[in-house]
Amino acid sequence: MDSRTIAAAIAAIAAALVVIAACGGFGSSNTNPSGLATASPTTTAGTPGITASPVPDTTYVVQPGDTLAAIAEIYDVPTGELMAANGITDPTALQVGQLLRIPGVPAMSTPISGPSSGGPSISPAPPLSLLQLVDKQHPLPVGYSPGDLQPVPPAYAAPGYSALLRTEALEALLELLDAAALDGHDIRVVSGYRSYQEQVTTYQSWVDRLGEEEANRVSAKPGYSEHQLGTTVDVGSTDYGWDLTEAFGATPPGQWLQANSATYGFVLSYPDGKESITGYAYEPWHFRFIGKAAAEQWKVSGLTLNQFLGA
Repeated sequence: MDSRTIAAAIAAIAAALVVIAACGGFGSSNTNPSGLATASPTTTAGTPGITASPVPDTTYVVQPGDTLAAIAEIYDVPTGELMAANGITDPTALQVGQLLRIPGVPAMSTPISGPSSGGPSISPAPPLSLLQLVDKQHPLPVGYSPGDLQPVPPAYAAPGYSALLRTEALEALLELLDAAALDGHDIRVVSGYRSYQEQVTTYQSWVDRLGEEEANRVSAKPGYSEHQLGTTVDVGSTDYGWDLTEAFGATPPGQWLQANSATYGFVLSYPDGKESITGYAYEPWHFRFIGKAAAEQWKVSGLTLNQFLGA
């Protein structure tokens, strides 16, 4: 092939590339060196050269009385598409607390009302600050539900239990429990995120069992629970068959947690002898994630968590 032929070929290729570019490129995907299609990056409007991360789908936590059809209708998603996105084969087999991915509905979007379940509508709104004060005088926003809940891996949950946590809290929790295991303590999650409606049930069960006055010492009213933040866990060990009991605080796992949890960003919300300040009886199993730096500051402050967050 002579030089003129080569030059003509190069010119033809260049012209073709110009046409392709003018028509929007090679379509909605790029190809990597292996030839596999990858999603096209998008750029942030008004910020040349800055690539925006894909927006994740929103998530929804199944509430008592929910049906798959009702959830699909609320989010305007075909039931079949919702089932496929979550690997569901039986639409009647939903479980309370189950985390559903809502395909095509961006997380942190405008709040969408969930199916009626006797409580405030669920709002997949941006997660609150890790330092949000929640106690008997400071409730959560009505209908609050964090949008980045993830399931606790089964190996970290107590046998027969499952739980959800916000992503950042979950990552720190796994570090905490791995460190405990290295020191010989088998500590696992008994409870995590609790929706408003779940707290209705939990609180009422304590009222039925103990009466309202005593129930208020051991359980938060709906809308006032740290569990609704998605950053709080109840943990236990085999010492008491995973039961949540004050005696856990005196066990080696309980003592290890109180000494080391702040290193991983977790704080004991309701310490012994502080009920007049916290409003709740001693709960050596109840830990809330506030971030590693804040937890270290709390540890040296000598304050209860609600004092620290309200300061």
